[in-house]
Amino acid sequence: MIPLFQEKMLKIIWFKVNQLIIVRKTLPIFLILYFLIPTTVNVIFAYQNQEKAKFESENLDLFNLSDSSISILQEQFPLIKNNILAKELELFLEEFEIDQTLPKEEDAEILKVIYSQHNKKLKKQTKINLLLKLAYIYNRQIKSKEVIATLEELKRYDLSESELALSQYYFGLAEQDKSNFETALSYYLKALPVFEKQKDQKNLTGIYSDLGRLYNSNKDYKKSIYYYLKAVSTAETMMDTSLIAKTYSNIGTTYERMQEDELAIEFYKKGMELSKVLQDSLKLAQNLLNIGNVYTKLKDYPKAHEYYLQSLEICQQKNIAYGKVLNYLNIGLNAKDWGKYDLGLTMTDSGLQQVNLMDLPFEKASLLHNKSQIHAKIGKYEEAYLLLLEADELEKEIFDKEKQARIEELTVKYETTIKEKELENANLQVKSAQQNLRFLFIISCLIIIATSLLVAFYRSRAIKIKALYLKNLETLAIYKNNRASIKKQIEEKNNTNKNTDQFEQLFEQINQLLIDEEAYKNADFNLNSLAQQVKSNSKYVSQAIQQETSKNFNTYINHLRVMEAQKLIQENYQDDNLNLTDVMYACGFQSRTTFYKAFQKETGMSPKQYKDLAISEIGRNEEDTIY
Repeated sequence: MIPLFQEKMLKIIWFKVNQLIIVRKTLPIFLILYFLIPTTVNVIFAYQNQEKAKFESENLDLFNLSDSSISILQEQFPLIKNNILAKELELFLEEFEIDQTLPKEEDAEILKVIYSQHNKKLKKQTKINLLLKLAYIYNRQIKSKEVIATLEELKRYDLSESELALSQYYFGLAEQDKSNFETALSYYLKALPVFEKQKDQKNLTGIYSDLGRLYNSNKDYKKSIYYYLKAVSTAETMMDTSLIAKTYSNIGTTYERMQEDELAIEFYKKGMELSKVLQDSLKLAQNLLNIGNVYTKLKDYPKAHEYYLQSLEICQQKNIAYGKVLNYLNIGLNAKDWGKYDLGLTMTDSGLQQVNLMDLPFEKASLLHNKSQIHAKIGKYEEAYLLLLEADELEKEIFDKEKQARIEELTVKYETTIKEKELENANLQVKSAQQNLRFLFIISCLIIIATSLLVAFYRSRAIKIKALYLKNLETLAIYKNNRASIKKQIEEKNNTNKNTDQFEQLFEQINQLLIDEEAYKNADFNLNSLAQQVKSNSKYVSQAIQQETSKNFNTYINHLRVMEAQKLIQENYQDDNLNLTDVMYACGFQSRTTFYKAFQKETGMSPKQYKDLAISEIGRNEEDTIY
């Protein structure tokens, strides 16, 4: 429904149309602007409201932001541009906190936008703190390339001793993730004395733990244990129970690799007890599984089975899919060695059923191998052989490096399963049905207007192309007449032997070769071959062409070839088998790209457009009138 004010305005306009010629001419433009401007404003307003609602729903509960901070974060949406005061930016960055355990990807995007778009508004210290936060987030997300790029940017500023140590620590983490042991260690050893001197318990705990992890990956288990225990000591000072529990598990893994099974069980159990206190189901299930693995290695199958079942029960209750796969696999292996073949088959089949829902080729191959071995032990050799073939086929698709990486990522997979589920609930729907309908209506109006303008544009473009085509036909006709005239002049001058300028004489020879013999149609024709045929050198030939045509050799040859292409199209447009590729080769072009580029430059249109117009009614009519 048109508002009353707009309805009255339209009546006035309609009345004036029949009185003023200028009104009739400008009416379409006026009407477009009259409806387009309010519509565009409404679209922008609706879009801003939608993005603001979406933004607030996704970020308000995450960061507990003030209204001014929310307006700053809206900068990440490209259509929303607010004027931001430097004080507001400083205040926001001072209050901006990130999840230390698993920072969100949006955190990094927000910091990047602020640094890149509002760099000049920030104090130097604020920039340093921002870049350090950004490097920390990328390290937690294991994005080594981004970490190094951020820290390289940080080198532009004068850093304090503690800031420099922190940047070196982050460099070490990035290099460790890239498996550069020596480089990572050198960075850690530069940062460590500063942290110890300043008694920075938080970063000391982190770097001790990472040194333990680094030496563990390098199979220096004694040093790994040494730094893990130091990490536990500093974590106890901070009363960080979660970090202590995680480190106990890492120590247990290290002792297990050292074949110190009793110590491994001891630290796994310590980690298990702390996980119970923290009510951390993921770490609890992991520790139970690890204890079961040690007991299996010690051939205490009943004890191992007991711990596996406890771990499996937790994974089933919390729906930890990968944990269930590992427990089914280990229970099946343990049951096979225990002699409980029915139990082994049941658990292995459950594992295969679970693994088929996931992309885990290595685990599936292990389950198939175990099932094959159980069938062999109970005398079902044919089934065992078929399962073995299936497992071997699957293993061919798995590289040794990927197998090792799958094992090393076990801990990461366990720890991130629950976090991923929490992140899946990030988006909220807050727009009402009325706002959605309004937004869709506005978009529909814009589409109609845009379509109308597009149609008008293409109609105008078609008219211009036709005019250009007619102009090219005239040029081609002139070229044909000039070509005949050139032939005649050359013959006359040859007969009279009239003295002319040196370059003019040379150009007459060139034109005789090009016009009479059509040498330019040879794809291999070049400046050197032309010079040889006119018994001159390349430099003189090039100068003669430049002097007489104001074109260089290549441009002049392409000019002749394009004219020939137009002539062939005009003479053969009625042939249904007319192919532009054939035309291209017939004119001396070898490359489709060169042909199209030269044709476009010479005529202002593509060969296909030219051909289509030649075939069309206008092309046929104009051919009769011009030729």
